[in-house]
Amino acid sequence: MSVHVLPPALVPWEPWLALFPAELALSLGPMIQRLAAALGPLAVPAHSGHGEPDGFGGLDRRGHYERLLASEWLLAELAPEEFLRRAAASEHAFLRLERREPALARTSVVLFDSGPTQLGGPRLAQLAALIALARRAQAAHASLAWGVLQAPDVPLHRDVTRETVHALLASRSTSTVTAAHLAAWKTCLGGHDSKDTWIIGGAAVRRHAWAGVATVELRDLVAPGASELAADLRTATGRTADVRLPLPDGPTCVRLIREPFPPERATPRVPAPRRTRRVPVTNLVITNNGERVFAGARGGGVIVYPVPHSPQGGVGKPKLHFPELSRPPVAVGWYNRGSAAVADNTNGAAMLFRKAKRSANSHEDLRYADADAPVVAGDRLDLLRFRRGYAFFRDCVDKLYALGLPESGANAMHRVETETLAVADCPEWLVHVSLHMLDDDCALPWYWSICVDNGPQPSQHVHLGFERPHGAHITRDISGDWQCAISHEPGRWKYYGKKPLELEWRTDDRVIGMLPAYRHADAPDLGPALVTLASDRYFMARQGDNAVLLTRAEEPVVHAVLSTVTGHLAYLTALNTLVVLRPPYDTPLARFVVEDP
Repeated sequence: MSVHVLPPALVPWEPWLALFPAELALSLGPMIQRLAAALGPLAVPAHSGHGEPDGFGGLDRRGHYERLLASEWLLAELAPEEFLRRAAASEHAFLRLERREPALARTSVVLFDSGPTQLGGPRLAQLAALIALARRAQAAHASLAWGVLQAPDVPLHRDVTRETVHALLASRSTSTVTAAHLAAWKTCLGGHDSKDTWIIGGAAVRRHAWAGVATVELRDLVAPGASELAADLRTATGRTADVRLPLPDGPTCVRLIREPFPPERATPRVPAPRRTRRVPVTNLVITNNGERVFAGARGGGVIVYPVPHSPQGGVGKPKLHFPELSRPPVAVGWYNRGSAAVADNTNGAAMLFRKAKRSANSHEDLRYADADAPVVAGDRLDLLRFRRGYAFFRDCVDKLYALGLPESGANAMHRVETETLAVADCPEWLVHVSLHMLDDDCALPWYWSICVDNGPQPSQHVHLGFERPHGAHITRDISGDWQCAISHEPGRWKYYGKKPLELEWRTDDRVIGMLPAYRHADAPDLGPALVTLASDRYFMARQGDNAVLLTRAEEPVVHAVLSTVTGHLAYLTALNTLVVLRPPYDTPLARFVVEDP
C-alpha cells in the first residue's frame, strides 16, 4: 500500500500501516489516532550546559570577551562610544561555546499482557498501541523495544515488521499477569534510567506495576451492541486518561488477528480440496462479507459452502439446508447465524424459511401473500438481503420485493420496484438499478435510475434514461460509498458513484462484477476496476485501458460472482468444482470438488 491510499490524518503512521492491506490499515487508523493523542509525546531531556568544550555552536549576546567577535573589536577602534553603548545595552555578539553532552541510549520499552483477558479485541488494541508507540519513539529519536510480560526470558523485539506483528498476535498464555512476572522484568530492565516503560494489558498490570512505569489497562465493554474497548491510561507522572477505542467489524477483526498480511506469492499454500456429494444446479450466491456461498442443490434444497478466513484455516463441510424444498428457492442468504431462503408456492405467495439454529433440521417458516405481485421462481438464485427489519430480494422476472420480519412488527410483503436490473447492500446503504416512476402527470412517467437508500433519509435517484441498460454491477469502496458500472450499449460500461469520476470501460468479455479499486504488485492504485472473464478461464481486472490478470481457472467457468464488500471471488467450473478466493486472488481460500456417486 502506498501513502496516497491513506487519508492525511493517518500519514504519520504510514511506515507501519504500509505493512497491512489498505482496508486493514484504515480499520486500525481510528484506534491508533485515539491512543496516540492519549499517550502524548516522548519527553526529550534538555541539555545541561555542562561537558567538555567541542568548538563553537553559534552566536550569543552573553559570554567572555575573549570570544567577542572580531567585528566588535573593530568597532571599538573606529567608534569607541558606540562600542560602549552596545556593551551597556548587552548588544555585543559572542561566539557560543558548544559542549559535548554525555550520550544516553534512549529507549522506549513496551510490555504486553498475553493472558486470556487480552484475546480478541484487546489484542487489536495492543497492535494499535505498538504502532502508536513506535511513531512516538521515532519522533523523539529514540529506539523501541517490546516484549511479552509472561515471557521475561525471551529477548526484546527491536522493530515492528510483519514477523514481529505475527509474534505479537500469536503470543498467548493461559496465565494472567502475576507479581513474579513484573519482578522479573523489573530486574531485566534495571539500571536503565533513560528507558520509557509502558505496560499494556488487563487489570492485573496496574496492580503489580512498579513505580515509575506507565500502564494502559484494556478491557471489553459489556453492553448491548457495544463495539468499543475501554483503555484506562496512567503515565509515569500520574496523568490519567480514559479512552474509548472503536473496533472494526467482525470479519475485519478476525482477519487482523488470524492473517493480517496477504500470503507471499512465492510460496502460496493451496488448501486441500474438500470433497462433497452435493451437486449445484443453479448460479452461485455469496454473502457481502464472503463467509458463505450458496447454490441450489440437485434434488432440492440449498447447499451452504463455508468459506475460511485464510488458506491456513480448515475448510468446513458443505451442508444441505431446506431439503424439503423440491426445487431451488427464489433467494437465499445468511441471517442471525443461520441461513434463510424465500420460496414460492402455487398461488405466487412467498414463504420465508429461517434457520433458528445451525442444525440443518431446525427452521421456522413465515408465509406472505400479495395477489397484485406474485413471486415468480425459476432457475436463477438471488441473494436475500436483510436491512432495517426487512428482507429484500429479486425474483426471476426482476421484480424487487421487501418482506417485513416479525421482529420489526411489519409481517407483510410489498413490491418495491416492478423491474430491477441489479441490487446490492451494505451497512451504509441499499442501492438498486430499477425502472422508476418519474411523475404521474408526465407523458413518459417511467425511467431507469440508480436508487440509493441511506436509511431514514429520502431515497436519492441518479437518472439513467428511458432505455433499459444492458447490465449493471454495484460495489462498496473502502470509505463506505457506493460505486456502480452501467452498460448503456453492448461492450461499453460507464462509471457512476458518489465520487465524481469520468471513467469508461470497453470490453466484449463476460463482466463478473466490480472492484472499488485494484492495485497490482507495486503499480499505483488506478481506481475502480471491472472484473471480466476471458475465454471462460481468465479473470481480468480492467481499469480503463489497462487489464491485469487476477487468476486463471483450471477448467472452463460456468458461473462466477463477487462479494459486494470484501471482493471475494467464487466461481463454478464445468466439472462442478467450486473455488473461492479473496484479494489479491493468488491462493484459493477453499476448493470444493464433487465426488463420483
